[in-house]
Amino acid sequence: MKAFVLAGVSSGIGKTTVSMGLMSLFENVSPFKVGPDYIDPGFHQFVTGNKSYNLDLFMMGEKGVKYSFYKHQKDISIIEGVMGLYDGIDNTLDNNSSAHISRVLGVPVILVVDGIGKSTSIAAEVLGYQMLDKRVNIAGVIINKVSSEKTYAIFKEAIEKYTDVKCLGYVPKDDSLHIGSRHLGLLQAGEIGDLKSKIERLKESLKKNFGYRCYIKDCFSS
Repeated sequence: MKAFVLAGVSSGIGKTTVSMGLMSLFENVSPFKVGPDYIDPGFHQFVTGNKSYNLDLFMMGEKGVKYSFYKHQKDISIIEGVMGLYDGIDNTLDNNSSAHISRVLGVPVILVVDGIGKSTSIAAEVLGYQMLDKRVNIAGVIINKVSSEKTYAIFKEAIEKYTDVKCLGYVPKDDSLHIGSRHLGLLQAGEIGDLKSKIERLKESLKKNFGYRCYIKDCFSS
């Protein structure tokens, strides 16, 4: 089984954009979404051509989540998280969060962090997420909204110096890849006329800015 949870440090960090980019890189992807969200699965299906299934511990319980996850396995499973990695129904660590899902399913986490307005402090951010619950396997980091390759090199050096988490690559700051939103969340996939071209540009950007095949070697559970 090849699978991981793509989680963010917060809502609005770019999880859906990065998820779509990663899903576009692989063949026969089985997409999933943590929680009851219906908008993000629409994007997943648009990119992969496969139905995206919700994984919600509150409504489905551990048995239901595991049943749905294993039933719908394809070559690669990418699970998009919800809110921040540890955000759930309360402040316990068994709170139906993305981190909780990763532990229940025994799959690693790839953490998306924001590259705006920081340098060395980004290492403290990653370290905090790693240390809060050591049962969660944060296997790698993707940095979103990075201004330049030089800036990414600074981030990568800091993170890999002060944590044992690998930097897998970055997504440049590019407003043309932004998915529009409204007060209830993102626009739906069918409402974005140039979504296909956005995904193609995102795919090429990801190919350029990190060796995505490292996911198979370093980040997927086996």
